[in-house]
Amino acid sequence: MKEYIKVLTTTDLPLLLSMDTGIIDDYVIQVFERLSTGQNRIYGLFVDEQLVSIAGYSIFANRYVMLGRLRSDRRYRGKNYATKIMKYIRDIAFQLPNITWVGGNTQENNLAARRVLTNIGLTEQETLYPAITREIDLFINGNKKWHSIEKFNDKVSLLKDTYIQDERIFPFECYYPFPATNTLFTNSYIDNWNVYESRQHDYPLVTKKDVKKDIFLQVIYPFADVFTQPGLWETVYDDYLNLNFTHPEQKVYIWLDIPEAHIHHLPSNHPFSIDSPWILHGMSIDNWKQSNKHSLLEYN
Repeated sequence: MKEYIKVLTTTDLPLLLSMDTGIIDDYVIQVFERLSTGQNRIYGLFVDEQLVSIAGYSIFANRYVMLGRLRSDRRYRGKNYATKIMKYIRDIAFQLPNITWVGGNTQENNLAARRVLTNIGLTEQETLYPAITREIDLFINGNKKWHSIEKFNDKVSLLKDTYIQDERIFPFECYYPFPATNTLFTNSYIDNWNVYESRQHDYPLVTKKDVKKDIFLQVIYPFADVFTQPGLWETVYDDYLNLNFTHPEQKVYIWLDIPEAHIHHLPSNHPFSIDSPWILHGMSIDNWKQSNKHSLLEYN
């Protein structure tokens, strides 16, 4: 029995379609071309020329890799193929230029994926509850909006003090939080973010557009008083209206990641849709080097 792993290209889509994954309307199939080009890669594990498992990665901010898109043929499960391919891709990712961190983000109730991430050495780093809504009237009390920060250096200083100095997780995109580093706060990103400062000049609020099939106004605020800070939601509401105005033919949602430690602050009559929380797993390149000195290319 011959096993091997190779990177998949757009011409390999028929092989993916031949797998029995049990997933209906799989988004990986729908956007396979995008997920296998640019900053994204999809790999396949083959057994005697049959594709039995796939997984891939995406690169963010030129420093981070997020693993995902794990799919296995149900006829070949229980043979450790998912762990094999994810470990292989982890090792490939750490050998890419500039990469300093590799992780995976999966829902709490996806026990199989969590087991694979743990098996390849990724440790749990943060649990976040994605809270999604189109209605925030409950939090609007007529308070003054927060002060908008316009200068790039002022934005960077406030964000670094809040996230890097305190070693926080920063929700870089919807579904993609990362340990905060300088790389996340560069001109190319911050220029497209709205950054605000509380009236007390100590708390930062970030709002920005994200597209994940639907359009979201991503709201980023790391403190437990997110639902009681005067003026915060008035500030969010204005940006939400503006985003709706620029996309009149589409539904626009608000997305807020709530850390597990803060979820009990959510009001009982809140308007958010909240599903199973997502658990971020990760490993630094230093930890990988220490634990995998002889790693890689078990498959050639």
